Amino acid sequence: MSIRRIAVLILLLFASRLIMAQPTGMRWYQGYQIGTGLVENPMGGYFATAVDDSNRFQLLTLDTDGNIVSETQLPGSATIFSFTKMVQCVDHGFAILFYTPNQPSVLRKYRPDLTLQWQRTLDADSSNPGFCTTSDTGFYLTSVDVSSYNRLRTAQVRRLNSNGGNVSTVMYGGAEDSHNEFNSICTTWDGYIAGGRSYRGTGDIYTDSTTRDMILKESHGAFEWSRTLHDRPGYISDIKYSRDHNFIISSNVLDTVWNPDSTYSMMWNHNIAVKVNEPGRTVWEQPLGVLDGKWILPTREGGFLFDSYESIYNNMGTMQVNKLSSTGSLQWIARRYVTAPTCGLQTSDGGYLLFGSGLYDTRGRMFLMKLDSLGLMTNVAETTTPLPTSPELLSCYPNPFNSTTMIQYSVPLTGLVNVSIYNTLGQRVAELVNELYSTATSSNRIAWNADALPAGVYFVRLQSQLGSSVKKVLLVK
Repeated sequence: MSIRRIAVLILLLFASRLIMAQPTGMRWYQGYQIGTGLVENPMGGYFATAVDDSNRFQLLTLDTDGNIVSETQLPGSATIFSFTKMVQCVDHGFAILFYTPNQPSVLRKYRPDLTLQWQRTLDADSSNPGFCTTSDTGFYLTSVDVSSYNRLRTAQVRRLNSNGGNVSTVMYGGAEDSHNEFNSICTTWDGYIAGGRSYRGTGDIYTDSTTRDMILKESHGAFEWSRTLHDRPGYISDIKYSRDHNFIISSNVLDTVWNPDSTYSMMWNHNIAVKVNEPGRTVWEQPLGVLDGKWILPTREGGFLFDSYESIYNNMGTMQVNKLSSTGSLQWIARRYVTAPTCGLQTSDGGYLLFGSGLYDTRGRMFLMKLDSLGLMTNVAETTTPLPTSPELLSCYPNPFNSTTMIQYSVPLTGLVNVSIYNTLGQRVAELVNELYSTATSSNRIAWNADALPAGVYFVRLQSQLGSSVKKVLLVK
């Protein structure tokens, strides 16, 4: 046997061990194909949605080590085109959206004890709808107008109340040769921003040169603006609202790359991180590589995780997670072969959990991966504490204070937050915070300078949809 053949066999053996080995920070689940949703359990651990090997949707309860504690079969069966999306709600319950192209979607709301609160069948259609909670405990859902499916693909944004009832439906489109689709949406302080694509042909970025990555802003129930980000074929895969009231976007655009002697070209999909401000202007862009961008996870320190992958095998390729700072600088990259996370969340120790499907033992298998705060693989197990159930003023330090005190507060889930200062007569003398708070279970701090006020007793009041919290402070001069 030649030396070259021996070397090839050694490389193949090493590659197979990389694929089949189970690293410390990776947990594989027998009997499940793919994990589709992951949220925190207020009592510790996680709730998850998955598809088992019999193509059934399952609702799972996981402990902090990632072990399956319970499983509940959900209605319906999964196909290659059907999927679920999962969001956490203000009451610490969660909602699951079931969708299949050409069919109405189904939205189910669960309480934290896993009892079904309500279910709604929605006259909506989309192969990949956007889905998020609103600031008033309802939901936003993007879809395609079913009546125009075979003629004109008109994007629609539906607003639902906390019981799943329809509040409003807004159509975006109308020109006979123009199509709009939104597959991502997020709540802003005054409405929402949706992202997707616009096109006049098939909408396939590889064959339709008219396809563009498009975003649209709605404010106080009315259209505000829309724009395309790049003047070449592309689409938006996800969009998130940042703490500074800007928008973080995962855009995928098509580039034509020629070989060195320009004899032939290839088309590659490039993932680009984009920050857009309130008026719709680009603040910064960060190219992330020849990848398909998927989802964004805002982090507690103000940065962002961008998940993407390079398809190399059976639609599951090299996972790449890029950690960006709030200014768009690249902080670290985590890569893992033949894995495709569908969702993720930040853990209480500053690390990250990635949930999805990967190639294990020659077949697709559900996995849970744990990365530390630097993107390194670590144990899935961690110590967590139950989520707080109400807003909390953690501290005002120093107290008593002269001139300035630092106020630290915590809000469990997404929602509008107000921090104000009142005197002993009940008059508001300062408003420190009045904005959408979108990072769960983390703490914020803000400084209050009281130079312009007389000495005396004041009250710091934190107000959110979950309730209020008040602390007394003493200003001395």
